[in-house]
Amino acid sequence: MTRDSVRHLLSGSALALIGKLFTVGLALVIAALITRYLAIDEAGKYFYSFSVIILGTVLGRFGLEKAAIKYIAHDRSLNNFSSAWSTYKKCLKLVLLQAGIAAIVVWVFLFFSKFKFTTLELILLSSTVIFLSYQYFFSEGLRGFSDIINAVFFGGFFFNLGVVLLILLAISINVFESFTSVALIIFISAAINTLLGMFIVKKVYGETIAASDPQNSKRLLNLSVPVGIKSLFAMILTSGDLWILGYFASAKDVAIYGAVSRLLVIIGFMLQSVNVVISPMIAAHVAKNELKKSEGILRLASTLGFIAGACVVSFLLVFGEFILHWFFGGEYSGGYQILLILLIGKLFVVATGSCGPVLLMTGNERYSMYSVIIVSMITITLSYPVIVNFGVTGIAWLFALALATQQLSLYFKARISAGINTAPSINSIKKLVRGEFE
Repeated sequence: MTRDSVRHLLSGSALALIGKLFTVGLALVIAALITRYLAIDEAGKYFYSFSVIILGTVLGRFGLEKAAIKYIAHDRSLNNFSSAWSTYKKCLKLVLLQAGIAAIVVWVFLFFSKFKFTTLELILLSSTVIFLSYQYFFSEGLRGFSDIINAVFFGGFFFNLGVVLLILLAISINVFESFTSVALIIFISAAINTLLGMFIVKKVYGETIAASDPQNSKRLLNLSVPVGIKSLFAMILTSGDLWILGYFASAKDVAIYGAVSRLLVIIGFMLQSVNVVISPMIAAHVAKNELKKSEGILRLASTLGFIAGACVVSFLLVFGEFILHWFFGGEYSGGYQILLILLIGKLFVVATGSCGPVLLMTGNERYSMYSVIIVSMITITLSYPVIVNFGVTGIAWLFALALATQQLSLYFKARISAGINTAPSINSIKKLVRGEFE
């Protein structure tokens, strides 16, 4: 672990952390405004539909953003900037094609759901999938170019800021009265951010780097398809509980569960912020056959993420019920028990560190895919008898344990196959404080 790598991690992570903190904060503000100003049934409709939109963006990108990060970072480490830029553009074209298909899937998913969506709402929500797929790919792709600032801002910050401002405007002129208003606001913010992103990527990169031969489509898809499948099934572990409740529980239960899930996003934001910087660094070490050098920086990253996550968990254990009541409203304080259960799964995510990026960057993406498919299929199979016999609490336990199992499997695979330990380590903090870098 060199001084330069630590300095890059800390400076990049600080930027990512600040951006992620504001992004998560804005997401909580959006949820609070919706739960405060709309009926609880309408809020349930929002939490359910937005989770489906995120599913659509996963289908729209289908792992291409990870392929872009790996090959762009690889080309940049070899000073082949023109090839990196051409690869980025090729991935983008594939994303736009996939996003169109994903929009149709989302339309069908929402049309046959328990919630009744109007034709206008279906058009707005499915179109939003295309815009957000581009925006999230754009953000992830910039990580490969080490453009952390734009990657953070377009990783949800600008979109959430736009939604908050538009909601406040709608409230001020008394037109924020139904879910249709929310769907329209989400669509407008996503469209504006997409146009802004297209302008920036052309202005900053398109006019400064000459075109070259990109990675061929087969090579890109060989990496992106397993990652896409993994991401799709991983989405089941993180949002499948909300979809199941959308079919078998009341709109009120969906709203409360959705609000709790939104609050829990803050637990992993530190590790996610570090991963913004970590993935390109791992890819660069792999390109130079120096993977083992990544372990020190990975353990430092995991330790920082775990400390932040543990602090948030402790805070929620003590003040969780009060926060739910104060932030979302009195009807949502009943979600405290669900909050405690879901905390278990989230804590395992931060405790196992950046094992996912390690497996991806070291050619073990197929294990990640098979692992998450098996865990997800078992979880979905058990969902029906669990919700029938144990209700919402049973579903929370099922998905918390499933997420913990999945993370442990990735952690041990990274240790065995890649020879990398991504668990937190107090020694890494001691070395950081003392300035003792290898």
